[in-house]
Amino acid sequence: VVDDNVGAKLNLREDGTSQRFYRRAGVQYQGNAKAYVVTLDGSVLRTPARRPLTFASQTLAQAVAAEWEYQDARAIRPFTMPLMAISSTSVDRTPYMR
Repeated sequence: VVDDNVGAKLNLREDGTSQRFYRRAGVQYQGNAKAYVVTLDGSVLRTPARRPLTFASQTLAQAVAAEWEYQDARAIRPFTMPLMAISSTSVDRTPYMR
């Protein structure tokens, strides 16, 4: 099923971008989860389903943070962040307990 209203849910403009709401992207290690997280202005990045986006690999977390860091100063272009898309989709589509 294709949802034609996805852009409205993400607050996307007609050109497929959304307003940038953060200044810095970074990576932090969370010892309790034994995982790395991407942060935007110190807040943990979450998936569209509001689940925390965690990575076992520091390298992958840094690559996703770089996708966020190198967005335009005024606009987020989701179509330029393939690692973010793949990572968040895998987290959102995987059940909590398998």
